[in-house]
Amino acid sequence: MTRTFVRLGLFAALLAATPLHAQFRPGPVRMPGDDCPNTPYPADPAVVLSPEQETAVRCWFEAGSNDAGLRLVQSHMANRPVDFAKVLGVLAVMVGDPIKTSSSLGGRTMMTQAVRSSRIGFGDTVTPTGERQRSPIAMRILAQLYMAGRGVDKDPEAALKWIKRAETGGDQVATDLHAAWLAKGLVAD
Repeated sequence: MTRTFVRLGLFAALLAATPLHAQFRPGPVRMPGDDCPNTPYPADPAVVLSPEQETAVRCWFEAGSNDAGLRLVQSHMANRPVDFAKVLGVLAVMVGDPIKTSSSLGGRTMMTQAVRSSRIGFGDTVTPTGERQRSPIAMRILAQLYMAGRGVDKDPEAALKWIKRAETGGDQVATDLHAAWLAKGLVAD
C-alpha cells in the first residue's frame, strides 16, 4: 500500500512540475494576419482602395506586413486631397520613429507603436519575422516628403538623414535620388 502512495506521489509531483501547456495537446497555431480577410485589391498605386479593401490591407499592415503598409501609403497619396496625417501615421510605424507633421496640419507628432511583425508573401502565405523590419522604401518616401515639404515642414537635413538610412537599408532608388540631390545642390554631405 505504501508503494501505491509513493507511485501516486511521484506521478503527482511529475504533473505538478510539468508546465500546464505541455500537459495538453496544442491546438492550431495562430499566425499574425489569420483573422485578416483575403479581399482582392488593385495593385496599381494610382488607384485609391475602397473602404472594404482598405480595411483588409490595414488588417495585414497591423499584423506586421510592410508590403500592406506601402499599399496603404500609395492609396492615401492617390486620394485627393492627400490625407498626409494618414500617410505619415503609416510611415511612422514602418520607419520606427515618430514623425512631426507640418505645422499646417496641426503640428502634432505621429507616434509609433510596437507591432508584431509578419511578412506577407505573394499568394496566401504569411511568415512570422519577429519584430517588424524597418522599411527602406518607407524611409525613401519620407525623405522625399521632407525634401518637398509635403505633409511635413520642408527640411533638407531630415531628408538627407532619411535618404541615407534608406540607402543603408539597400534601396537602390534612394541611392540614385541621393546622387541627384547632391548634383542639384539640394543637400550637402
